Order: sequence, then C-alpha cells, then structure tokens
Amino acid sequence: MNNISNPLPKVIHYQREIPHYKIEFFKNLSISAKYNYTIILLTDSSYTYPGSLSIDEIKDYGISCVVIQGRTVKLFRKKFVIYPEFIKYIITQKPKVIMEGGVKIFNSIVLDSIMFFYLKLFYGTKFVLGFSGFGSNGGYLKKFFRILKFKLILGYNDVAVTYGDNAKYYLAKHYFNSENIYVAYNSLDSALIMKIKQKLLTEKNDWYYDFREKLSLKINERVILFLARITPNKKLDILIEAFHKLQNKMKDIKLLIVGDGKDKKKYQDDIANLGMESNVIFIDGCYDDIQVAKYFFIADMVVYPGWISLSTQFAMIIGVPFITVPLGNELEYCIDGYNCLHFEIDNPNELADKVEYLMDNDELKKRFILNSYKIIDEKANIDNKIAGYRNAILRLLN
Repeated sequence: MNNISNPLPKVIHYQREIPHYKIEFFKNLSISAKYNYTIILLTDSSYTYPGSLSIDEIKDYGISCVVIQGRTVKLFRKKFVIYPEFIKYIITQKPKVIMEGGVKIFNSIVLDSIMFFYLKLFYGTKFVLGFSGFGSNGGYLKKFFRILKFKLILGYNDVAVTYGDNAKYYLAKHYFNSENIYVAYNSLDSALIMKIKQKLLTEKNDWYYDFREKLSLKINERVILFLARITPNKKLDILIEAFHKLQNKMKDIKLLIVGDGKDKKKYQDDIANLGMESNVIFIDGCYDDIQVAKYFFIADMVVYPGWISLSTQFAMIIGVPFITVPLGNELEYCIDGYNCLHFEIDNPNELADKVEYLMDNDELKKRFILNSYKIIDEKANIDNKIAGYRNAILRLLN
C-alpha cells in the first residue's frame, strides 16, 4: 500500500469515447505501480458513438474513469460544446501528466493552448501529444502554418507519441527532439484477435458453412468485404462503381458491406439503381470481435476505397489479402507490393483492375499474407502500443 503522505503521481488521459476494441490498451496502460491513471471522458449529450463503452463498462475492467459533461454555448448563431469543468478538475486534482485525446476543450486549439501553457507555468503539469501523422504534407504555405502550430500553439507538449516511424521522423525533422518522441504502433487488441482466429479455425466446421448460408452465399462464390463506418471519407461509392464493372467479368463474386452511417440508404439506392441487389449484401455495423472475425474469415479479399483504419489489422491477422488507397494513419503498415496493393484515390477503374488481378493470383496473395503476419509480429501489435505510451509517461515522471 502506498504511503498516504507520498501518493503516486496522477496521470489523466482525456478522451471523447472508448471504443470496445481499445479497452485492452487502456486497461494495460492503467496498470502501473508508478502512477495513478484516470480516463477523463469528455462527453457531448448530442451524440453517442456506436460501439463505445459506457463508464460502468470501463470501470468493470478496473480502470479509473471520470465523466465530464460538456456545455453547449451559442456564438454567432453557431453552437459549440465546451468543457470548463475539465479545467476545474485539473486544478483540484493536480495531475502530474496530461495525455491529450483529440478533443478541443474550448472549441479552439488556440484557447486550449493558452490554458495548457498556464497549467504548465503555474502547476508544473507535463503534457503528452498524440500524433498520428498527416494525410498530406501539402505545399510551403501549409508547412509554414504547421511550424507555427507546433512551435507556438502546441509548444507546451513535453513529449510526443506517434503511430509509427514515419510520423516520428517527420516530427523529429521539423518540431521535436527525437529523444522526446516515442513510437506506439497503432493496434487493435492483436493478442485477442489471434486467440479468436485460432478458436474459429479449430471450430470451423461448426460455424463456417452455416454462417455463409445465413448470408445467402454459395460455397463457390467469392466475397469482397467492406467493413467500416459508412462515412464520406470511406469512399464506398468508389467500391460500388468498381464492383459494377467487375460483374461483367467475374460472375462468381459478391460484395459484402458491413457498417452503419447516415449515407447508408443512399448507397443502397445506388446499388438498386445499378441492378446489383442480388450480388450485394448489406449488414448492420458489428462491434463484436468474434462476429467481425467471421466476416473476415469468409472474405476472399478486403477493399479499403477511402481513408483506411485499424480494420486493416483484422485482415492482416486473420490472413486476408487487401487493396487500399495510399491514405490514412495506418498506411505505414499497408505497403504497396509488400503486403497489399494500392490504387489511385477516386479511381474505380484501377480498383476493378487490381481486384481482378489479385483475386486470381494465389502466389501473390500468399506472399502478402505472410508479410502482413511479419508486420503484426514486429510492429503493429498491442504490446508495442502499450509500451510506447507507458515509456512516454515514465519519461516525464522521472
């Protein structure tokens, strides 16, 4: 038991949501004999994230969690959500380390930075910046404003944690001392997915054929899978257009779309207008890892036509070849010609060609799968992600 007169330093990690697939990361990060870790959930009553855990579910995992409700304010006919109670919490609890979670406290990165500079100056608070990377480096003007942003606005941060080596290199080149940058390769709970994979393989005869039958998939039909939130940046329309072209060449393929989103009805109407209802299967969003793994198991290929996400890890761990655009935070683990194929953004013709080429190239698919296993084993796994964040915290505490 810790001496009451000498309590462990407090570390808080503010977040907007805790998706179910990140719980193992937060649980392991909270287990330490050197600090007290608390998740701060900055909530907005106007929106609930699908698949997110409630505070009670988070606490059931043994994680300290505090909910701070945002306040809606109106300014110039626009509504904003701010979190003044978060500042009160920081001042009263005096955390030693604050880890950012991609939420604007006062709806302005400039106002937030002024507040954090104040906390740093008067309370000695240390800050950890999470940096996933840039979608595009842009031109000289964008680079100039980025330098201002990192040097002036985000200058209160003491260390940075990046999703990969590319993001670390970029920060070290322009903004941070490399000794103050820690790599935490972004990852799902890779250990859990591997266990699920082994269990499903062992019990394949008990579920595989029935699962396909429930989806009205014949045994000889090949499946192209899209599994993600259906949002504009996921570019499902590009995949639908490519699939329409493929139907004239490949008679034994089906498109399986798993996800929810406000544009889902629009895409369903597009498919109906193209006369493809019989070859496209829509499934509601799924947040159960075993069920998600089954969708990947029955897929012959996965396509990411827009901004890629951590869903790629399911493909890499289960062992399914995939095609993607070169855009997204996880691009570092999706290497063209090594473990996947890239196609040009917004180019359904090239996507259709790449699908047709890869689908019938068994040697290439096998090589891609083996190389994906290697990336998961060496880099993009839950252990490396936890270690990166934990090392950043300990650096500041020491």
